[in-house]
Amino acid sequence: MENEMNNKELRSLEQMIAMLGDMVQEAMTVPLSGGKCIVERERVLDILEDIRVSLPDELKAANSVLDARMDIIDSAKVEAENILKEANRKAMELVDANNITVEANHKAKDILTDANNQAAAILTDAQNKSREMLGKAEARAAELRKTTGEYLDSTLQKSMEAMSGSLAEMKKIHQQIRAVSGKM
Repeated sequence: MENEMNNKELRSLEQMIAMLGDMVQEAMTVPLSGGKCIVERERVLDILEDIRVSLPDELKAANSVLDARMDIIDSAKVEAENILKEANRKAMELVDANNITVEANHKAKDILTDANNQAAAILTDAQNKSREMLGKAEARAAELRKTTGEYLDSTLQKSMEAMSGSLAEMKKIHQQIRAVSGKM
């Protein structure tokens, strides 16, 4: 479903870029302007704003992954601190409650060791998960940047070819006008 949503977003971006290309191709050229054309400023600005709004979704997702990674690490640290505090509290209770100080010390050390091992395991797991999530987000963002870049390059090339053809046609018309004017 995620891939389907990304494909829809990419198609929407492609459609907006195609609309810009169509606008340039269909735009009226300004005589003697070196191939410049007239486009509806507001419409072009609206389309560009739609493109700008559409692009950051993947970037927001990458930022969200980074935030989630920090939240996981922070949560793991807090949990580790709580485990250590609880272990220390239990150790102190054992020492205060009984005359068996040696046994209490051994239990406290075991609890602290277990707590440290659990905290280290939680932290390692959180770091591994966040690295994996970040890697996936970076790969997806790179893929989208590449695809969008290729599409933009292709559209720009087509637009430039269309403008070049329009310019050649304008020159041809200009020469015909000169030829007709010279006969008069």
